[in-house]
Amino acid sequence: MASVVLASQSIYASPVWKVSDGKETVYLGGTVHVLEAGDYPLPATFDKAYRQADMVFFETDIDALSTQGFVQQLLAQTSYPQGQSIVSRLSAETLAKLKTYLVAQGISFKALEQFRPGMLGMQLSQIELRKQGISVAGVDSYFNDAAIRDNKPRGRLETPQDQIHVIATMGQGNESEVIENALTDVANLREDFNQIRDAWRRGDRSGLTDLTVKPFREELPADFKLMIVDRNNKWMPQIERMFRTAEDELVLVGAMHLVGREGLLQQLEKKGYSVVQMH
Repeated sequence: MASVVLASQSIYASPVWKVSDGKETVYLGGTVHVLEAGDYPLPATFDKAYRQADMVFFETDIDALSTQGFVQQLLAQTSYPQGQSIVSRLSAETLAKLKTYLVAQGISFKALEQFRPGMLGMQLSQIELRKQGISVAGVDSYFNDAAIRDNKPRGRLETPQDQIHVIATMGQGNESEVIENALTDVANLREDFNQIRDAWRRGDRSGLTDLTVKPFREELPADFKLMIVDRNNKWMPQIERMFRTAEDELVLVGAMHLVGREGLLQQLEKKGYSVVQMH
């Protein structure tokens, strides 16, 4: 067993890749947005890429996510208008399952019924993450704090309002499917999290694809396109422009955005860039 573990560690390096056009370099790091205390220290290649990069790019402006203005916009756009709720948009079976889950958690259904499906699904995930003790700031926040401390320039690939739009739009027209999927996810959260985290730390592209991308694509194809495909396609031109600057950049995005046929790594490989996993 020990030899198998050591072999796997030698094959899989880390969730950080060095991408080059032969002259300029961009580092791509796959992140997990919420972790456990025991997940630190992070794989050493994150620090190595961070030190070598002149600028760090995140999915969005992380500082803005904790402002009162952002929270107000998020709640306003991910909630139904007064007098409406998720109730009329769910099947009787799904509604019953949702209420049963919330009762078991000691949470009032009334507190959540005004949320649109994308936001409601996120709330269910956060409830279970906290219950499991998975509530430590993830890779993005860690390096955002580091960049502030080190006065390292930061950038973003999209605005906070872009992220709000995605959350507000998810699940429109297939509300029951989204909530059923969320309830299944929370029931299996601990096991799934452990497997995804292990694949992430190894930088196991095929493992992450099987655990995250394929199920999302197959079960909720419209939301997968909205959440992953469309955003990746908007980010690609920005990443390619980085190769035309003298600086080296570190781009940190959710690991699911990197892997699979729609992922940033395969898109860059198809365009002829050198993509090398860091050790």
